[in-house]
Amino acid sequence: MIHTRGLTRDFKVKKETVTAVRGIDLDVEAGQLVAFLGPNGAGKSTTLRMLTTLLPPTSGTATVAGHDVAADPRAVRSRIGYVGQRNGAGEDQLVRDELVSQGRCYGLRPKEAGARADELLDLLELTPLAKRAPGTPRAASAAASTSRSASSTAPTCCSSTSPRRGSTPRAAPTSGGTSCGCARRTGRRCS
Repeated sequence: MIHTRGLTRDFKVKKETVTAVRGIDLDVEAGQLVAFLGPNGAGKSTTLRMLTTLLPPTSGTATVAGHDVAADPRAVRSRIGYVGQRNGAGEDQLVRDELVSQGRCYGLRPKEAGARADELLDLLELTPLAKRAPGTPRAASAAASTSRSASSTAPTCCSSTSPRRGSTPRAAPTSGGTSCGCARRTGRRCS
C-alpha cells in the first residue's frame, strides 16, 4: 500500500540546507496501521506531506496505492484521504454537515454525501455527535473532525498528522498515523 526507498526532504533555510526527512525506507501493507512517533521537528508531518503529494521529495521514491507520488500525484490523491493538523471544519458547522460538505468536495452527489456521512457516523460510533459543532470538546476529542475528511469517500488509504484523543476502537484506524483499508465495513476492497 505504501512503499518508500530513501525518501528524503531538504529545505533551504536562509543559505543553509536542512534535512527534515533523511532516507526513510517504509513498507506498509493493506490493512496495517502505522503511527509515526517523535518530537516536534522529527519529520512526521513532512513525511506524510510527501506521501500525500503535497510536498515533493528531494530524493528517493515513494508509491502509495500502487502509484508513484512524484510521477502520478493525481492517481495517488484519488485513492487517499488526508487531514493535516488543522482540519477544515467551520466553527459553526455541525459534524454531520461538515461530513456532507467534505463528501461534496470529493465529488459525491448530495444524496450520496448524506448517506456516506451517516455511514461514517455509525461506523465510528459518533451518531450522537452528528448535531454538535466540531469545536465542542466531546466532538473534537472523539476524532470526528479528523476522520470525516480523510474517509468521506471511502479511500484506499487514510492518513492524519494529528491523532485525536478519545477515539473509539472502531475509529482508531482512521484517527492517527496512516491506515489502509479504513473502509472495511463498506465492502470496498483495498487495491
